[in-house]
Amino acid sequence: MINSSGGSGTFYYIAAAIKDVNTKSYKGTNAVLLGDRIRLSKISIENGIITVVYNTRKPGEAMSGAPTVIVSRDFLVDNGLIKELTSESATSKLSYTLIRTAHKNNSNVSLNNDFGPKPAS
Repeated sequence: MINSSGGSGTFYYIAAAIKDVNTKSYKGTNAVLLGDRIRLSKISIENGIITVVYNTRKPGEAMSGAPTVIVSRDFLVDNGLIKELTSESATSKLSYTLIRTAHKNNSNVSLNNDFGPKPAS
C-alpha cells in the first residue's frame, strides 16, 4: 500500500487481505509503515513469514538522494494483524498462500505461488 497525500513524501506500508474460509470473503489487516520514498525490491512468503526487501536511506541522509541501504524485514499475520517478526514470535509460524502482490504501477511482484508448507507425499 502506498500513501502519497500531495506533499513530497511517498509512504510505503505492508498490509494483507486474509480470506475467511467459511464466508470466502476477505478482511484487511492493519498496515505497518515500511518507509518514505523507499525502493521496493522483493516481497515473498515462506512458511508463513512475509519478507519485504527494500532500499532506504541512512539516518539524516537527504530524501532527494537515491535509497542505497538494503533493508530486509520479516512479518507474520497473527490474529488478523500484521506484526514484525521478533525472535520471540518466530515460533508462531502460520501458513498462507500468496495470491497477488502489486507495486505502485500495478505490476505484479508474484502471482499464484504457494509459499506455505508442502503437504506430505
